[in-house]
Amino acid sequence: GSRSSELSSQFGRCRCSSPAMAEIHVCHAGTCRARGAEAVLAEIEELVSEVGGRCKVRQSGCLGYCNEAPNAIILERGARRLDPNNVFTRIRTLDASAKVVERATGKRPPLEGAGTSERLP
Repeated sequence: GSRSSELSSQFGRCRCSSPAMAEIHVCHAGTCRARGAEAVLAEIEELVSEVGGRCKVRQSGCLGYCNEAPNAIILERGARRLDPNNVFTRIRTLDASAKVVERATGKRPPLEGAGTSERLP
């Protein structure tokens, strides 16, 4: 089966607690962690806060996209399957993190004044 089907089985139905509309799961397994998952998690949390998004941000285990690390998925409230459009890989820039947040919250975070669009290694 496809990787998104496997992830749907692994995560099951989104257990998002009200009023959150979605959960962003940022992989913290080996390769993702080595390629900056901690910074990605912090950045996404900050961007969600900046847009006032009703969205939970969590660490996850391996999402199976190790060759494209770091990565994250969005689980939508009540969804029974993972939408392939909610899989984000190679989150290596502020803009890439902003795209995850925009997909999860429906709001584009302002990137002006956010510093640099490239994350330090």
